[in-house]
Amino acid sequence: MVIYLVFALQQKSSKGLKTWDINHALFAADWACNDRMYRYILGRLLPHLFTLTIIGGLFSVALSLRLL
Repeated sequence: MVIYLVFALQQKSSKGLKTWDINHALFAADWACNDRMYRYILGRLLPHLFTLTIIGGLFSVALSLRLL
């Protein structure tokens, strides 16, 4: 986030810093943070959720067939 904000601060116009530059820098930093969060959720947590769902489904079938 700091890198994006510094980059926006370096792009000053003759009238001073534009609001768009600050908003764009903060949006880019938020997007990078969200991207890391989504990669973590989809890459690490979701496969475990699928595995637990499959195990739960098999356990449910076993209970309904009175195998346990």
